[in-house]
This record gives sequence, structure tokens and C-alpha cells, in this order.
Amino acid sequence: MIKGLLNNFTATQKKALIIAMMLAWLAKSIPIISFVSYYYTIAFHELGHAITAWLFGYFAIPTFDVINGGGVTYKVSRPFILCVIAFVFIILNLLLFKQNPKKNRTKKLLFLFVVYVAVFFSQIHSLLISFMGAGGEVLASFLIGWYALNIARYKINIKVVFYLFLSMLLWVNVTSFSLSLIFDQQSQIDYIKGKQQVMGGGALTNDLVKLLEATGFSINFYSWVLLLFSVVTLYFLIRVAQTPHISKVKLFNYLRTLVAIFRYYARVMWLKLTRKS
Repeated sequence: MIKGLLNNFTATQKKALIIAMMLAWLAKSIPIISFVSYYYTIAFHELGHAITAWLFGYFAIPTFDVINGGGVTYKVSRPFILCVIAFVFIILNLLLFKQNPKKNRTKKLLFLFVVYVAVFFSQIHSLLISFMGAGGEVLASFLIGWYALNIARYKINIKVVFYLFLSMLLWVNVTSFSLSLIFDQQSQIDYIKGKQQVMGGGALTNDLVKLLEATGFSINFYSWVLLLFSVVTLYFLIRVAQTPHISKVKLFNYLRTLVAIFRYYARVMWLKLTRKS
């Protein structure tokens, strides 16, 4: 199975991925690179929380926690206008995927929208927001790696290895994190205790602990889910030869649309803040 899977790769892609994976593991043993990679990972972690919160209509701000270390995403409120923007955004993205008027595809997209609506109006979206910190790291790893491998089909260069290194750095960090929670009892105990605040007050509750408190499932359960998610993501990443290739023009147009939506979202949040003050 593995041999057949790797046959999807060109020789260049195989070399680039192996080099990037080795560099990512080695980087963890170099203090300065490990420190930088920690905050690099935290940035995508908090963006994962924030973007998921935005998709469900919340006013959320991702930040680095300069006092206590790490990061924190402030989920402030859920105004009606942001809920409308979130719905419109999801609908527009589903329509973008509907490239051909195929009945089966229409049914699948309609099913996805129904699932989104069900999650939107239930407490499941809160669980998803908590999980998508580490989940956001995994997805960012896939997207960066997918982009790099698409441009590395027949030619390897510094740019390709660098992007793959950034991708594998995220993947290695989230995978080693989940493994430590599963196999290192002390790491799990410290994680459950939470992050102690330097300025006093109670400990900050970590994401998987929030899931544990909300559902009753153990930390081990969610650690295995996270590990499985990262492994499955790597599996789909090395199937890159079979994934669709988006042209730079289409990607630019899509990103431009995202920027326009984000600007409107930011303007609404700014008006909300200034009216309060």
C-alpha cells in the first residue's frame, strides 16, 4: 500500500519531502529554532481557533500571550451581522465547489450546508472551535505542503524545501504534542493542570481539557483523535499527485475574495468597538 502510495510522487517530490521531514525533526533539537518554531506553531494554532470562530459568527481576536506564554484567542461576542456574514461566506464557498451542475455534487453540497447549519445552532460548534487550535496546525501543514509539492513535481530548489520545511515543522510539532500526551503521564498531568498565570488568578484551561469537561471523553481519547487526524492529513498530502492543481489565477482570485470579506468583517468589528467606547 505504502509503495503504491509513494508511486504517486515524482522522484523530486520524494527527495524534497524526505529532506523537509528530516530538517523538521532536527530543528526540535536546536534551542533557538525550537523556540521560533513554537511561536510559529502558536500563530497557526490561534488562527485555527479564530477562523473557526469567525465561520460560526463570533467576534474573535487571536493574540500571543506575552505574559503567560503561548497564545490565546478572545471570543468576545456573536453579533447577528457576523452570523449573516458567516452564512454568506459558507454558501459562496460551496457554490465555488459546484463547478458542474451534477445532481450528485449538488446533493453533497446541500448535505454539507445542512451539517453546517446543524453545527451552527448547536453547542458542537464550541467544541469544534476548541479542537481547531491543534486542528488548525494540521490543516495549515497540509495546505503549505500541498502548495510546495505542486511546484516541486520536477524541480527541487530552496523555495520548495523551505515551504515543505514550514509544513513539516507544524506537522512534527502537533504530532509530537499528541504523542507526549498519550505516552508521557507527566506531560498529560501538567497539561490537565493548565497554564499558570504569572499575574495571579486561576490556571488557564487548555483546549483538550475543555473538550474533556464538555463531553466526558478522556484526554487520551482526544490525543488519539488528534494523532489520527495528523496521520490521515499526511496520507492525503503524499497523494498530492492525485489532488487537483489550482492555477495561480484562480488562487489569486479566491484569495482576493477572502481579503475583501475579511476587510468587511474587520470594518464591522471596528465599528462595533468604537460604538462601545
